[in-house]
Amino acid sequence: MVRAGRQIYQAMVIGGATAIATALLLASPWGWAMEQRFGLTWLFMLRGPVAPPPEVVLIAIDKASSDALGVPYDTSRWPRSLHTRLVQGLAAAGARAITFDLHFKLPHADHDPAFADALRKAGNVALLEFLDKQQPVDVEHDGTRLPVVVQQRSPPAPAIAQAAGGLGPFTLPKVPDSVASFWTFDENAGSVPALPLVSLALFAQADYAALIRRGAEDAAAGAPSSLLSVISSASPSQARAALQRSLRSAGDMRPAPPVGALDSMLAALAPPTSRTFNYYGPAHTIPTVFYNDALALLARPAGRERFADKAVFVGVSSPVQWQLRDEFRTAYSDPETGLDLSGSEILATAFANLLDVSSIRPLGFTWSVPVLLVWGALSGLLLRLLRASVALPLLGLMAAAYIAMTVTLFSTQYLWLPLFVPLVVMTPLVVLTSLLWQNRLAHRDLERIQQTFGHYLPPSTMRRLVEQGYRTLDDRRTVYGVCLMTDAQGYTAVAEHMPSHELVDLVNDYLGVIIEQVAAFGGEVSDIKGDAVMAFWASRLDAHALRTAACRAVLAIDRATADWNKVNRFGVSLPTRIGMHCGAMTLARVGAADHYEHRAVGDIVNTASRLEQLSKRLGSRLLVSEGVVEGVDDVVTRRLGSFSLPGRRNPLVVHELLGRSADVRHVWAEVLPHFDAGVAAYEAGDRIAAQKAFADALALRKDDTVTRWFIAQIDTMT
Repeated sequence: MVRAGRQIYQAMVIGGATAIATALLLASPWGWAMEQRFGLTWLFMLRGPVAPPPEVVLIAIDKASSDALGVPYDTSRWPRSLHTRLVQGLAAAGARAITFDLHFKLPHADHDPAFADALRKAGNVALLEFLDKQQPVDVEHDGTRLPVVVQQRSPPAPAIAQAAGGLGPFTLPKVPDSVASFWTFDENAGSVPALPLVSLALFAQADYAALIRRGAEDAAAGAPSSLLSVISSASPSQARAALQRSLRSAGDMRPAPPVGALDSMLAALAPPTSRTFNYYGPAHTIPTVFYNDALALLARPAGRERFADKAVFVGVSSPVQWQLRDEFRTAYSDPETGLDLSGSEILATAFANLLDVSSIRPLGFTWSVPVLLVWGALSGLLLRLLRASVALPLLGLMAAAYIAMTVTLFSTQYLWLPLFVPLVVMTPLVVLTSLLWQNRLAHRDLERIQQTFGHYLPPSTMRRLVEQGYRTLDDRRTVYGVCLMTDAQGYTAVAEHMPSHELVDLVNDYLGVIIEQVAAFGGEVSDIKGDAVMAFWASRLDAHALRTAACRAVLAIDRATADWNKVNRFGVSLPTRIGMHCGAMTLARVGAADHYEHRAVGDIVNTASRLEQLSKRLGSRLLVSEGVVEGVDDVVTRRLGSFSLPGRRNPLVVHELLGRSADVRHVWAEVLPHFDAGVAAYEAGDRIAAQKAFADALALRKDDTVTRWFIAQIDTMT
């Protein structure tokens, strides 16, 4: 229960930390741009094309229409008599709003009066108000001159502008290289109503006029008769409040969700002024009639029905990419043909979004954070509580369910939940963090196991157990090695008179001295029995280095135990005997049933034990076989002779290990002159002088090692 609680807590920490990091990324301009570029595009692709509102029609100017009408493809050179015919025909057909995505900046004296008259009589024509970018001045900033770009409104020719039902700019932000949003009140033009909102006001004017007629009190109070004047003369919130008052005064009880053009206008006046496009599909998803065909249809009474009660948009739009003059990349841009959406179709899409209140609503940072926290927590729980083979498929199913939910909300509620950041950024981050966390915990558990079982198993065995698993411990490895056996002289007598609980502390303290030196020189403790230690050095490579390290370890153990005997807190002395032999040995698991030990097996183990026992009979402490010290110039030994050990057929040459050569010459520098004098007297036959010189040398050092060394040298001479 405690473990499960700890895992849940860890999962929450992982999920919460990654969610916060991802939320900060989503709040950054780069993260939001990636979400818009990929996440929003994926949602459009997964949802697929949908039908736009039937009230919207696009009359497209393309190269084929220009050729059919015998005019240049450059619309600025078209005779405005064509547009006059079009406006008159659309007005006669009963179009509710007509919007030109064309700029009539230059006056045409021959045709402007007729065109202006047609606009005035229609009363519902919206014209594009172009924004000119100018660089009037430079400013100084930190020693650098920076240009100041000013966008200035450029209306159509005065006669045409005055006759139009409304004017409005239409600029589009590109983030990072595609168009995803539009303004209801254009910020680049001083927050004036943008062209889609102007078109909606003209489209809803008939409903507004009827509303004003019903609202007698507001009419008496001087309520504006034009809906466009309502939205143009006040801030969006004030215009919305004024329209709501008109609705209430007329007793118009509006059900929810919004219906009708006035309800669409109320929704359009609500914040924010920036809206995300709800694209209906690829190019020409908006019902499109080409310009020359539209003129032909309007010439016949039956053809006019196609434009009755419609919002008609007129502008350049072609099914051929190279013919487009004003195109924008969107989620539905065709990657094969390169066909983008024309500016005119995007304008019609913006109007359609306002009309059917279907512009996409981003979830927003405030609500995205809880979504990311829940997603991170669930992902963390799966990855922390379950095995990866189970957690990862479940995480995939959870991702599929999240995608299905986001697409459903996107299609039905026009709600945009983050998709790219949670799935592409956050999920791999949670997986990576969970794996790193689990690896850290596994490493910590492994260290704990090694620390625990390292007291009972040799380090090499622990490494093999960790790297290869339990079953590989059945494998047997035969290697060259050196085996060391130790025994504490006088331990039995000490144990007889010491309480067992104190004896445990004594043994642990004493063995710690030996084990520390074995480990310091690269050896491994294989077995401990009472006060005795069995250790080994094993390798398939450098046997000489192995024997050198083992000899140094023996001398280090001898010094360390001698120091311990002087200062231990138990007040006892345990001189240590050591036997050491080298040769082939097998490292294997030894035992049966449910009890096994991993240890070294071979003749060298038995021989090392016999050498340790021999040292007891000889009154020495550090006995090694001749094979151990052969070629090891770093140590000084005393050859004791050839001995037949119990259980062995062949005798074994045995040496007593006295010390390291460098230590002997350093420590006994003042002794050597007396010794050399004794040697010279001995060689000259003066035995009395030799004995005196040797006695003088021994008087300078009372160390047992010195004594053994002198005895070894004298034995050599004699």
